[in-house]
Amino acid sequence: MELLYGIIFLFIFYLIIKTAVTKGIDDSGVIKELKQEIKELKKQKLKEQNREESRHIINREA
Repeated sequence: MELLYGIIFLFIFYLIIKTAVTKGIDDSGVIKELKQEIKELKKQKLKEQNREESRHIINREA
């Protein structure tokens, strides 16, 4: 009987560990995607700032 309890405990422990690892892998994928989106948004912001600066320079010259 004790062997059966031990096997059940190990199986439940295995499921908990498996779930935690899977969730961690999924979370790391989401984090990578978010970091990439942040980089893209920073690039877009920089381009927008450059456009604004160009407009001000053109308006000053005119």
